Amino acid sequence: MGRSILHKLRQTFLPPESPQELFLRTLYHRLNASPWFINRQIKAARSSYRQWRDLQLHSLPPVRRDEAQPTVAFLLFTNSGQAAKAQQTFQSIAKLNSGSWQVIPITDDGSFPLDLKGSLEGERVLPPANIGNLKQVIGENIGVDFLVFCGAGDVFDGDILDRFQAALSANPAADIYYFDCELQQALPDPPLPFFKPTENSPELLLSINYLSRGFIRRLSIKEMLSSLPEVEDTLGLELAMMLRLLEQGARTCHIPRLLVSQAAACEDSAVELDAVIQEFLSGKGKNGVKIDRDSYGRRIGWKHIEPSVSIIILNRDHGAWLRTLVNSIFALTDYSNYSLIIVDNNSTEADVRAFYTELADKHRVQVVHYDRDFNYSEAINTGVEASQAEVIVLLNNDMQVTSSKWLSELVRWAVDPQIGVVGGKLLHRNGSIQHAGIILGMNGFIGHLYLNAPEHYHGLAGSVDWYRNFYALTGACQAMRRRLFYQVGGYDERFRLAFGDIDFCLRVFKAGYRNLYNPYAELIHYEGGSRGYETPVKDILLGYDELGSWLKEDDAYFSPNLTYTPIPQCNFTPGAVDARLVNIENRKQTLESGKG
Repeated sequence: MGRSILHKLRQTFLPPESPQELFLRTLYHRLNASPWFINRQIKAARSSYRQWRDLQLHSLPPVRRDEAQPTVAFLLFTNSGQAAKAQQTFQSIAKLNSGSWQVIPITDDGSFPLDLKGSLEGERVLPPANIGNLKQVIGENIGVDFLVFCGAGDVFDGDILDRFQAALSANPAADIYYFDCELQQALPDPPLPFFKPTENSPELLLSINYLSRGFIRRLSIKEMLSSLPEVEDTLGLELAMMLRLLEQGARTCHIPRLLVSQAAACEDSAVELDAVIQEFLSGKGKNGVKIDRDSYGRRIGWKHIEPSVSIIILNRDHGAWLRTLVNSIFALTDYSNYSLIIVDNNSTEADVRAFYTELADKHRVQVVHYDRDFNYSEAINTGVEASQAEVIVLLNNDMQVTSSKWLSELVRWAVDPQIGVVGGKLLHRNGSIQHAGIILGMNGFIGHLYLNAPEHYHGLAGSVDWYRNFYALTGACQAMRRRLFYQVGGYDERFRLAFGDIDFCLRVFKAGYRNLYNPYAELIHYEGGSRGYETPVKDILLGYDELGSWLKEDDAYFSPNLTYTPIPQCNFTPGAVDARLVNIENRKQTLESGKG
C-alpha cells in the first residue's frame, strides 16, 4: 500500500526533478529494498506458483485429431537402482491421453532390470538398448519423428502431447520444442519452478540444460551423431546435442506451459554433464577448460590471452567512493594487463584532488578532465576515446571489488567474437541483488530482474547464479571489445543520465551479438551513492521514443507466464503487454504536459 501511494504521489503531484520528487523517489527505492517488502514479495511468488499448479489456467489450443501425428520416442535411462523412479516415469507416459508414442528403455547392459521387466513390457515399449549403442539406435530408428530424453523420476503432464501437437501445427519448422518445468529437490524441499525464456540462450545451456526433456526432431540431429562424444547416460548425450544444435542455429519453439516435474541429476550425471561441456568448449578452441561446481551453479573457466584492458571510471568529488573502488582494484585484481582511466567532471573536493596526486605516480592510471555539464553518455565516450586498449570495462565510481577473478571473468567472455556486452552480478552492501540482468518491460518500462532479492535467489525465472543472455546489462559494470564499442557508434549522447546503457546494449544485440550476464564477475555496488536516483524527464521521453518499440512484445529472454515485477510472480492476467503500452503512453503524455 505504502509503495503504491508513494509511486502515485511522485508521478502525479510533484514536479519532475524537483527536490521533493527526488526525495520521494529515494524513499520509494528504500522501501522496495526493505527486508519486509522483499520477503513479502518472495512469499507472494511462491504462493502464486502453488495457485498456478493447482489451477492449470491456460486453455489448450485445439488439436485436430484427424491430423497425422508424429511418432515420439521417449528414451528412458534407467538401471536396477532406479526401479521405483523409472516405473513412476513410465506410468506418467502411459497415461498420456493422445499421440503416437513409444518408450525405449536405455540401460547399462541393454537388458531389462529384473525388477522392471514386467512393468515396462508392452506393445509401446521397444526392446531395451545399451547406452553404448544409443547413437546407433537413434540413427537407425527411421520410424520415429521426435525424441524425448528423460531420466528415472521424471513425471510428464498428461497434456504434453496435445501441447506439443498444437505447437507443431502452429510452428512446423522448429528443430526443438521445449517447455517449462519444475526441478525436483531432495525431500523435504519443494520443487523449484523454472519458467523459461523464448529466445535462444546458448550460455544458459552451460549452467542448466533448459531445453532438456524437449521434443527433438530426429532428422535434425542424425548427421551429427558420429561427432558426438561417448556418454554414460542419455542426458549427457542430450546436452551434447542441444549445445551443437544451438551453435548451428537450430530453430526452437517454446511451449509456455509447465509440462514436466524433472528429476534431480545425481552426482554421476552432473560429472557427466561437466565432461560434455568441457568437450564442447574445447572443440570451439578454448584451451584448458575447467569447471568448478558448488551448490549454486557451475563456474566455467579456460586459459586465455590477456588483452589490454582500460577500466573507465566516471567521477566527480566523492573521494571516499573513488578510493574504495580504486584501492580494491589494486589490492585484489589478479589480471595484470589493465589500466585505469578516470574521467573527472569538475571535482572540487580537496580529498579527490589529493587522491589524484597520489595516483599520478601510478603508471597504469590516467585522469582525463571532462569540464562540461555532466552527460553520462558523453563522459563514457570521452573515456573510451582516451583508451587504446583492446577491451573496455565501464564501472561506476560507487563500486567495490571483492574477488580477485572479477576482471578475468569479464574479459574471458568479452573477447569471444559472438559475445557483445558482458555484465556481472552486482550486490548491495547487505549482500542482496542490485543487478542480475535487465528485463525490458519490467516496472512498466525497464527494470532489474530479482532486484533486492537474496544473493543466491532462485525465483520463478531461475537462478541468479546461472550464466544467461539478456537484451541489456547495466552500465554500472559493462565489458566489451573496444572495436565493438565503435562498431555500434558508442553511447548515444542524447541520453544524459538514464537509459543510454540500455540503448547501447540493444544496438549491440541488433548488430548480431549476444549480451551476457556472468554471475561469477561479482562486485559490490553502493547504488545511488554518487549521483542518487535522478532520472531526467528528457531521458525518460527519449527512452520512450527510442526503446518503446521493444516493449510491443514480451521480453524474449523472460517468460510470458510471469509478471513484470522484480520478484516475478505467475501471471494470471492476459494482455499485460497491451496494458503496459497504455501506461507508457499515459505517462509520456503526462511528462510532456509538464505535470510530472
